Parts: sequence; C-alpha cells; structure tokens
Amino acid sequence: MIREILFNFILGGTVFSLIYYTANVIKNPAISAIIAALPIAILSCYIINSTKTLKIYCEKLLGVLTITILTIGLMLFILNKVNISKIYIITFTLLIWIILQYSYYMIKEIY
Repeated sequence: MIREILFNFILGGTVFSLIYYTANVIKNPAISAIIAALPIAILSCYIINSTKTLKIYCEKLLGVLTITILTIGLMLFILNKVNISKIYIITFTLLIWIILQYSYYMIKEIY
C-alpha cells in the first residue's frame, strides 16, 4: 500500500511541476492546459482496480468535467470583465465549483 501511495504522490507532483514549468518558465499556457486537464482524469483510471468501478468513475467524470468547464468559462468571463485581483476571482470560482460539485453529487446520490 505504501508503494502505491508513494507512486501516486510522485505522479501528482510530476504533473503539478510540469504545469508550473510549462506555464511559468516556458510561458506556454496551451501546453500547461493540456497537461492539467487530460492526464489527471485519464491517468487516474490506472489506479482504479475494478472495471465496474472504472465504468462508474468515467460516467461520473462526464458530469464533473461539465461543471468544471462551465466554471472555467465563468472565471474567464470575470477575468475579462472585472479588474480585481486574480486571487479573488480564482477563489470565487473555486467556491462556485465546490458548491456545484457538491450539489451534483447530492443529486446523483439521491436519484
């Protein structure tokens, strides 16, 4: 179990470092967006043992990604329209994302 946790930790750290490097050092946000969005959702499939669980994970992931795309759109809209610190905009967007994800989870669990 320790080995799996260590592997996951290293994998997450590598992905996070690649995002930082491509966005801030290379200054290529397109590559960092690809690294941030694609691998985490798909690479996570490797660590799910059961095929049945993997199928459910992929189904739930579609809803989660839809909410994520909508909240990123909201954040981009606010960034273009309002002249306040990006920290406030990111925090606001993250709070909205958490509320929507929680609501989605509760609705899906009930029905």
